[in-house]
Amino acid sequence: VQPCPGIYTLLNMFRDENIPMGIVSNGLGTGYGHDILKQFTLSEYFIAQIFREDIQRSKPDPDPILRALRKIKDPLTEDDVVWYIGDRHKDVIAAVAADRVLNAKVIPFAYGLKAAVAVLEKGLTPEHIIMNYTDFAARIYPVLKNDITQYRGV
Repeated sequence: VQPCPGIYTLLNMFRDENIPMGIVSNGLGTGYGHDILKQFTLSEYFIAQIFREDIQRSKPDPDPILRALRKIKDPLTEDDVVWYIGDRHKDVIAAVAADRVLNAKVIPFAYGLKAAVAVLEKGLTPEHIIMNYTDFAARIYPVLKNDITQYRGV
């Protein structure tokens, strides 16, 4: 297991812009997920860390995302914009479902091919597909410097 190339660039950019972050995984936190976060010094980036033992329903149900968001900001308002980056089909489906139940706008981003299929199935634009975190960071940097809330409709 190794962090994806460019992930630290993206995480540091979000942290530098004071954007709160969470991580949501269907995998176990105890005995795996928390250890991975610690080993690669990723824990410091995430206000919310939601793993299998923290939820009753796993993705593609939106419950894990909603739990993470409650830890980050409760309640979310219609002015809030949530970017959800996932690497599986179920991540995109869960983000779309979360968008339906929240006042905030939830924008799914698919990292890699497995999740990209769901983006296309849901009728989202290719702008929602991330093939490389370094390129994605360069693509969104101008948005962050202006106003992240303007990046609603990709």
